[in-house]
Amino acid sequence: MQTAGILEIFSSIQGEGPYVGERQIFIRFAGCNLNCAYCDTARNRRALKLAVKDIILKIRKLNKKVKHHTVSLTGGEPLLHAEFLEKLLPELKNRGYKIYLETNATLPRALKRVLRYIDYVCADIKLPSVAKQKALWRFHKEFIRLVRFKKIFVKIIVSDKLKSRDFKKATALLSSVDKNITLVIQPVISGKKVKISTPALFKLQEYALRTLRNVLVIPQVHKILGAR
Repeated sequence: MQTAGILEIFSSIQGEGPYVGERQIFIRFAGCNLNCAYCDTARNRRALKLAVKDIILKIRKLNKKVKHHTVSLTGGEPLLHAEFLEKLLPELKNRGYKIYLETNATLPRALKRVLRYIDYVCADIKLPSVAKQKALWRFHKEFIRLVRFKKIFVKIIVSDKLKSRDFKKATALLSSVDKNITLVIQPVISGKKVKISTPALFKLQEYALRTLRNVLVIPQVHKILGAR
């Protein structure tokens, strides 16, 4: 694959998880294998067909203005472009960039093709009652087992639609793989309204801490700041 569908390449801060506030260059890939109810990436946006050299040129220009922590592969779902990433990521690594993968953690076969190039992983566990997707537990578990030796955290997005059995199953899945993997509980934000109460978030954290060693509650800071 000589080109990939890219929605945008831009510089901003990481707005989610334990690396919040770190400056990153984001490569937003088009396309996703899921259709989550809370997704904030427009599906009707036109993608540019970019080659490896085009992407590297844009990244070099952005990195000249300010040094960045990592290059973030985001989407959509970046691993749908695994064949293209096998060409892009070695070029980025050879130039000294660290790679941060944001993924829905449902494509373990695609992950295997590029895992050696990845430094950081943000892996979502999709809860059926919140994402309005079918259960994906088997794929999530296989994926997290593969990446557990990387700098990984797992993100669970929650809202007032959450069914407690989904959250309990997700924390049990994570603890069965590795109790030391950081879990981030992230509330859905619509506009500037958080779609779950603070006491409910704290109760979820308390429950998760029974079996996991590091559980954080972190909202989407970039939305609060009005950043991309």
